Amino acid sequence: MTKYLNRLVFKSVILVSVVALLLNTPGLGSHSVLALTTTVGDATPGAIPNPPAGSSCTSSVTRTYNVATSLIVSDINVGVNVSHPRRSDVRVTLASPSGTTVVLISGGGLGSPVIASPDDYDNYDVLLDDSSINSLYDNDNDVVAAPFYDRDARPFEALSAFKGEDAQGTWTLSICDTRNGEIGTYNNSELTLTSADPNSVAGVVFTDYNDNGVRNHGDVGVPGLLVEAFNNAGVVIATDTTDANGNYNLSIPGGTAVRIEFSNIPSDLRPGAFGVDSGTTVQFVTSPAAGVNLGLAKPDEYCNDNPWLISPCYINGNPLAGGTASTAKVLVSFPYDAYGRQDLTIENTLATGSQIGTTWGLAFQRSTGMVFAGALAKRHAGLGSLGPSGIYAIEMNQATGQASSPPPYDFIRLDTIIASDFGNSILGSNVARGLPANSPIPNTDSTAWGAVGKAAIGDMDMGTDDNTLWLINLANQTLYSIFVGIPAATPGAGDVTAYPISLPAGATACPSTDVRPWAIEIHQGTIYIGVVCSAESSQNVNNLRAYIISMDESAPAGFSLVADIPLNYPRGIASNPDGGYPAEWRPWSPVMTSLCVAPCASEVDLAFEKQIIYPQPILSDIEFDTDGSIVLGLMDRTGHQTGNANLATSDPWDDSPGNPAVGVTLYHKDTYTQVNATMSSGVLYEGVSAGDTLRLCLVGANYVLENNASCGSIATGGNNSAPAQGPGGGEYYWQDMFPPSTDKNGGIHNEVTLGGLLLVPGTNEIAVSVFDPFDLRAGGVAWFNNLTGTRTRAYEVFGIDEGGGPSTFGKAAGLGDIEGFCFAAPIEIGNRVWLDLDRDGVQDAEEIPLAGVTVELYDQNGNLIATAVTDATGAYFFSSGPGTDESNVDYLIDGLNPNSQYTIQIPLNQPALATYTLTQNDSVPEDMRDSDGVAIGGAATVTVTTGDAGDNDHTYDFGFYLGNPPPPPPPPPPVPTTTPSTNGFLIPVTGFAPDRVTTLDPASMPDYKSSKLVLAIPVIRVNAPITGVQFQNGTWDVSWLANQAGWLEGTAYPTWSGNSVISAHVVNADGKPGLFARLKYLKSGEYIFVHNSGYLYTYKVVSNTFTRPDDISILNHEDKSTITLVTCDSYNPKTDTYLRRVVVRAVLVDISAER
Repeated sequence: MTKYLNRLVFKSVILVSVVALLLNTPGLGSHSVLALTTTVGDATPGAIPNPPAGSSCTSSVTRTYNVATSLIVSDINVGVNVSHPRRSDVRVTLASPSGTTVVLISGGGLGSPVIASPDDYDNYDVLLDDSSINSLYDNDNDVVAAPFYDRDARPFEALSAFKGEDAQGTWTLSICDTRNGEIGTYNNSELTLTSADPNSVAGVVFTDYNDNGVRNHGDVGVPGLLVEAFNNAGVVIATDTTDANGNYNLSIPGGTAVRIEFSNIPSDLRPGAFGVDSGTTVQFVTSPAAGVNLGLAKPDEYCNDNPWLISPCYINGNPLAGGTASTAKVLVSFPYDAYGRQDLTIENTLATGSQIGTTWGLAFQRSTGMVFAGALAKRHAGLGSLGPSGIYAIEMNQATGQASSPPPYDFIRLDTIIASDFGNSILGSNVARGLPANSPIPNTDSTAWGAVGKAAIGDMDMGTDDNTLWLINLANQTLYSIFVGIPAATPGAGDVTAYPISLPAGATACPSTDVRPWAIEIHQGTIYIGVVCSAESSQNVNNLRAYIISMDESAPAGFSLVADIPLNYPRGIASNPDGGYPAEWRPWSPVMTSLCVAPCASEVDLAFEKQIIYPQPILSDIEFDTDGSIVLGLMDRTGHQTGNANLATSDPWDDSPGNPAVGVTLYHKDTYTQVNATMSSGVLYEGVSAGDTLRLCLVGANYVLENNASCGSIATGGNNSAPAQGPGGGEYYWQDMFPPSTDKNGGIHNEVTLGGLLLVPGTNEIAVSVFDPFDLRAGGVAWFNNLTGTRTRAYEVFGIDEGGGPSTFGKAAGLGDIEGFCFAAPIEIGNRVWLDLDRDGVQDAEEIPLAGVTVELYDQNGNLIATAVTDATGAYFFSSGPGTDESNVDYLIDGLNPNSQYTIQIPLNQPALATYTLTQNDSVPEDMRDSDGVAIGGAATVTVTTGDAGDNDHTYDFGFYLGNPPPPPPPPPPVPTTTPSTNGFLIPVTGFAPDRVTTLDPASMPDYKSSKLVLAIPVIRVNAPITGVQFQNGTWDVSWLANQAGWLEGTAYPTWSGNSVISAHVVNADGKPGLFARLKYLKSGEYIFVHNSGYLYTYKVVSNTFTRPDDISILNHEDKSTITLVTCDSYNPKTDTYLRRVVVRAVLVDISAER
């Protein structure tokens, strides 16, 4: 709830200052904010020191900027201009006067030995801006000549780390070289600092997908939230509703302290984690302020920041035969932000060949960290011990990305519980396939060609409840659900349900034998299946189609059609020799074949005299973007039917092995004419995959395929390619080429993707398995921008010809699926400790936080599991999620679980609280703004019951006031035994003439009786003692009450059963507003509180009416404990009287102990 932000104090600013009206800019949307912008620059060139060989950044060139006047940072952009022939070496950091350092450009660090960052181009001339959608690495050289900073990009680390700091002082920009060899020059730079409108509080509400309190470039704004500003009196002085971009702007006079509250949170979102870009649902600021933001978590799409990625990689040979194929890595993990060449210091081998064999589909059980991998039928690569129906399970460590469970990893051989051989009859055993023990040895593996896509397991996914595994049996074209439980246990036949896959009504017809499923994705309670019509039976390319069909997860009963996509669109070239070999999809082939160039007589007429190119589509993966768009991964079947420097299906290659006269059927690359060729013995062939990545956008209720590089409202740079590539002639993800280039028509290979996808919400990226991420005949993962279609970076999993000869798969499919090691959404609890100046138990706008207070978290067994110390904002938090521990925040608390009970305690005898006393708890119904602690056993204590995963709760606050608690009150007086007569008198006159002093005669002052009770009405700022007023001479004399509330004796004693009538002045004798000046504004449903002898009595208002001065019915008895508040209204200066009375009636709804 709280985030003290003493931000954006508006003062005059020297240097270059302009007042700019920022309209419709990223982060501001349609709201206008009058902003003060200060720009400071430096244009003193300097050589970047070249480090010694083997060293990195041993010295730097630095430039400083002096900001002479106080200016609290709302936004900051940095322009950098550097000449360097290998810009991947350059590292740039910026340090603020407060000491905060942000890495703007990372330079080397993760990659080795050649490329140490995502690209190897020249120079930087770039404006670094958090709101940019562009990657720093744009696959092109920058021009350092003016105009400067003419492209924008996101910095490596967010500049929002400076938000809220005072810019006054010296800023330091440091540029260094991470690698010896090339020498660069710093040319110029520029800082642009933005403050805020002197009379506003502004911010944005955004979906924090990784729930870390930092707004990533893909964290979208959330419209429709109500934002209210309360002044120190608790009165709402400004409101706004977040716009389509999540922005709001409140007009509040400068210097006004306010409490900001956020409400109307959508049902699928939760308050997000506290962080540099996100406060909680109640925040305390002084106008002007900007960046008063709120992040909202989305538990069902949560993925932790920088998760570990997992992917199968492949090795030639029989992994069960004891040779090098058995010890090679076949399942790896690496961090999401990995880039550059293969780096074994960050990459983990999760399994070797002998442990799981060849797999493709992956599923991850969030609650346990268990990774499931399903067997893959792949030519040249053998299966594990469980055969084609095998599923393997490996438990992973969240922090290290390493396997935390020892082998064996065998989980289940599905053919023991499912009546299917999963294609074993067409594939055969590793031995029968002739697979060698050692990976560098070529082999024919003839039976596997036809088994690819028809045997073993396709994709897998874990169900929404995290206890059911869903997978595709490729052999019988069936979807299976398998209940495995939490933690996963070996399933039995009774845990399996089969759903045979067939095309639903409305789908373009396809023979059942050509219906080939693979992909599966479970999204928001719906199961999506990816299918192709292989056209194998007709060999007609016009019959090639891709389908997405769906079924309800909770009540699966038949498939519905989501999309029906023709696959005869243009696709550029798969490989560029001989004028280019087209990448257009071809029908599935039952025998090994390839495209060729005339005369297509032998292997010399293949691309580069050895490449097998014959793209056959498999819809292998489905991912959903945060805007509802679907991203499809299309895998080239040929990639799994071929290898790298490996033999054909026979040696020599022949369609009828042993009968050379038959020859080989090839297809002319330009005409697709069948040609018969004769191949030589001992030829080693190189498979070239040509997969694809497509995007479908949700338009109304329908999904529409990208067209000429446009999808929905977004157009990327791949339009009108030559040759045409993609539906409509251009590709949305247009930089899926090798080498990557800003030339959309460039590249040796136009299609390098392998069909594995991962989309982490909030990143604006899609991770895709690729070949040649940097170098030839290598494999890895590349990331593509979902808004621009450009490649942003890549990581190499295996290098050129790694292992020797055919060991790895080069340009064929060397990697499988990609799975993110995304855990269940975390839980964060805690909030704020503050000084309750007025002792009312409510966090008022001007009340200050208490720093240095120790807060403890205990589990339900009384074990201390975490400790935090409040920071300067009074904040403390306990989190089960990832993060770097600070004194006031404890992360990765193993014992903090969903739906469990805990106790938060603050020891009262600690030095930080030596002069303070715990304030009253639960004084108002709004839990977000009250104090929760109750003094028990020497500690301020609150019991906490956590919600589901992702249900953060920032409502646990503790208020303290200076001094010791008051002594306990005496017992209440007895209830009067008689009710006084009320005939002939008026309801007490509780008002004097406004704006005029009325002199009272001290001799007439009645003997009021102190009751030690306190009346509190927070919404109208009433907090006053209740004084007993005797009934004398036929009335109650309330003239001398001043700012006390008067209980009319003879009515029920307050908090007792019956009707307690309490009166107070609307105008005091000095002519100024009295205690009940705002009583008439009290609304039904609001609350009144009475503090009595250590207990809090809560009354709920049921009516607020006006009545005549002689209406004594307000004194009538009530059976229930009722409070009636009364004061005067409608002063008539002619008669010097009040014409009516305000009467508020409230009933008792709760009694709770205050200590």
